[in-house]
Amino acid sequence: MVSQTQEQIAKKLGVTQEAVSQWESGVTRPDLRLIPELARIYGTTTDEIISVVSASAKGVVTATDGPLRESEESA
Repeated sequence: MVSQTQEQIAKKLGVTQEAVSQWESGVTRPDLRLIPELARIYGTTTDEIISVVSASAKGVVTATDGPLRESEESA
């Protein structure tokens, strides 16, 4: 998978880079309507995206827990 910046992901989803940053840091969560497109972007399932988002909201996601962290590692 090719690493993408927060800005690139935001543009694909029609949201701001700040929104993507907040999702990755667990400050906020993406709108459920964006989950299928997030799964497509990250090459995973909607179930995996939801489990990562849910774990992040609980403060238990680490850099190895899921695809949402990959772009953060390359930032």
